[in-house]
Amino acid sequence: MFDRLSIRQRLIGSATILLSLFLVLAGLAIDRLYTQHSTQSLQRELNSHLYALLGSVGIDRDGLPVMTSSLPTPAMNIPGSGLYAAISNNLTAETLYSGSFNQQVSSFLQSQVPGSKHFSETDTLMALNYGVDWEDNAGTAHTYTFSIASDMKHLRQQLTQFRTELTYWLSGSIIVLGMIQLFALRWAINPLKQASAEIQNIKQGKQDLLQNYYPPELQELTSILNALIEHGHANQERYRKSLGDLAHSLKTPLAIMQGARETNNPNELMQTTDQQLPRINELISYQLQRASFMGKRSLSQSVSLKPVIEKVLRGLDKVYRDKNIQTSFEIDEQTLFAGDESDLMELIGNLLDNAYKYGQNRVNVTARQQRGQLIIQIEDDGKGIADQQKQQLMQRGVRADEKTPGQGLGLDIVNEIIKLYDASLTITQSGLGGAKFILEFDQQL
Repeated sequence: MFDRLSIRQRLIGSATILLSLFLVLAGLAIDRLYTQHSTQSLQRELNSHLYALLGSVGIDRDGLPVMTSSLPTPAMNIPGSGLYAAISNNLTAETLYSGSFNQQVSSFLQSQVPGSKHFSETDTLMALNYGVDWEDNAGTAHTYTFSIASDMKHLRQQLTQFRTELTYWLSGSIIVLGMIQLFALRWAINPLKQASAEIQNIKQGKQDLLQNYYPPELQELTSILNALIEHGHANQERYRKSLGDLAHSLKTPLAIMQGARETNNPNELMQTTDQQLPRINELISYQLQRASFMGKRSLSQSVSLKPVIEKVLRGLDKVYRDKNIQTSFEIDEQTLFAGDESDLMELIGNLLDNAYKYGQNRVNVTARQQRGQLIIQIEDDGKGIADQQKQQLMQRGVRADEKTPGQGLGLDIVNEIIKLYDASLTITQSGLGGAKFILEFDQQL
């Protein structure tokens, strides 16, 4: 069920839960701190009343403490005021009470040893009991406990009122922060809505690419999407161009065959058909092959270069076994090609086929990656290529050696793949004496 929620619903839901949890915990922490502060404040108040009682206590003729009729704190003299005082003899249990005292609150009296001070709390009272060592006129020590107690009703009312107000404030905060959160989330996910709208426009043909400026977190995604769209457009254009080229290329051989048919000469028609049908088949295969090239893509899987070259070399060794070509290659296992494996096979296959075809005894292959580039070098020990032929060789149907069988389309295919990958091909003189082909690919996708 949760998997079907939108990103907005997930963000709002998770943020609301976290915000509510935070405010609840904050409310509990504030309530605890306020309760602790109020309790400590009441304890300090009781401590002040205790010292006031000690300072105002009377002395009888034997030098023992007595409760005066007028205590320094007026509330202690008013019956049931909520503030109570008592002086107890620990030995005789004789107790003196303030005017506010009643028997219902006598439970707060707890005897203490001299110098000991103890706070106690019940549901209705908070009490402070303090032990005092008192000497009479004869010098005899008597242990008394001075006690002060306060009704908790007022403190409970304060806490209840505070908690009610705190609940209102926190609830209001949740509502206000929730509205701010909705606005912030709407603003934050607006780029996603824009991207969705642009993709819908692309789907409907209203625009070609994502055009709006997007935050850094989405720029890589939008760049990849644009690259995929451009790649699709390029493939479509290549298919269209290949079909146009195929139709144009077939006109000549078909016209020749049509002319031969109109001569009503069976031998000429048969001879012309034998010549042109392989040509037509070759043209169809070539254009289909061009249309199948994938080209450079932003999300292409990298291909390990060494196994591909080894596979091509094994195949060429069988084709040219009579020449007994000695091959060597220096390629690291980690060298990768960022592109389609079929394109790589076609590209390397054509160049190595030329090296085997025109080489005498040796073919060398090296590859390395440096500074975001893949550099592949293929060289042979053949006759080499003259400078004036190097540009011509990249044209369709042109061959360096007309005596060697072939249609001259290999390097044209190489040139087609190179354009698709924005790569470069350089033809130089090999150290072996023949031709050296240098391929350079930009691997920073």
